[in-house]
Amino acid sequence: MLTLSNRRTSNQKAGLYDRLQRKLWYKRSLHLWNQDDTIRDHVVVVENSNGHYDVPYLEFLKFNHSRHHEKKYCTHPTQAMGEHELISIHEGMSNSKRMKGTTHVIKITGRYYIPGLAHVMRNISHTHEIIHMYGYAGGCQIMGCRIDVCPSLWKCPYERFSHCEATIKMRMQKHEVTHRFELPKLHTAYTISGSAGKPVTVLTG
Repeated sequence: MLTLSNRRTSNQKAGLYDRLQRKLWYKRSLHLWNQDDTIRDHVVVVENSNGHYDVPYLEFLKFNHSRHHEKKYCTHPTQAMGEHELISIHEGMSNSKRMKGTTHVIKITGRYYIPGLAHVMRNISHTHEIIHMYGYAGGCQIMGCRIDVCPSLWKCPYERFSHCEATIKMRMQKHEVTHRFELPKLHTAYTISGSAGKPVTVLTG
């Protein structure tokens, strides 16, 4: 599942907050996913600001984030970007046709295209409850879980300061190490991180 947002939240003070720049990086990444015939039939895109991208091979879901969605999934209004992403995750899981009957869900921030991910995913088994970045059970750029664990891993709101990484780390570490799947170092197409606005080519803790 790829999550996209062109909405700027009030708690976002730095990083990639220009709407046009964000859209350009999303467009570049989605073009690469759409061309990747090893995995594109399994990719679901969730966009929360009613935008449009030409990605015929991907399942594209869009909605206009509102207070209604915040109350539905988080029980209260939220201004945290990470919690907005949680709402997108729940919207995707509720409405995606491709995710029906799936065993695991991997969430990736939409700016990242990861070649070879389909090969890595073949190593995930039913015993794996949690999927996390190399070297760090808590990174939010890419994270995942077995389908029955998703409600607890991606429960909204985040308990720790409305912060993704602090809360995800706490939740992931409740699961035994033997039930966690640690991803290898993943190379990505050149992109920019949303929080720091710095170049990224590898996802690792």
